[in-house]
Amino acid sequence: MKHYRMTFSAFCAALGTVFLSVGFFTQFAAAFWIFLGSLCVLLSLETGKIQYAILTYFVIVVLSLLFNGFNIVFLIPFVCFMGLCPMTYFEFTKFKLPKLLAYVIRQIWFIGSMIASAFFTTVFFGFNIDNLDLEGLKTLGIITAICIPAFFFYNMGMINFRIKFKLLLNYLKIKF
Repeated sequence: MKHYRMTFSAFCAALGTVFLSVGFFTQFAAAFWIFLGSLCVLLSLETGKIQYAILTYFVIVVLSLLFNGFNIVFLIPFVCFMGLCPMTYFEFTKFKLPKLLAYVIRQIWFIGSMIASAFFTTVFFGFNIDNLDLEGLKTLGIITAICIPAFFFYNMGMINFRIKFKLLLNYLKIKF
């Protein structure tokens, strides 16, 4: 039974790598492709073991770096948040953390990772960040204002996808 879990995780890793590579090469709706890559990590969690999801996450990151020419700027949202968020959701439910507290923790983490994404993008593109003036603070405010509803829809999408996937597994009578 263990080889089914490993095979499924390898399939999820390959699919996640394809999604991130398509997002990188087309540059069209990149956030959508990154979201699909994070769904692949969520799928590997359905095996019931977090070790397979961690393995899937690392394989997606390494293969995406290799296929995308080591362009880390595109992968920062996936590496910092979107690839790890499904695993934290799994762990928070495992430890029976209150849903509101878990949501607030992940919301703060999401805003922080998007600000880090914007920061690293400016650093890699050579902008001067020596002085953080009023314009920089406005940018942080805009990122925060966009991230709050974006995380809500991201979280609802992940929860709904997980529920539908479990229903599909039950309908097909597939057990991991």
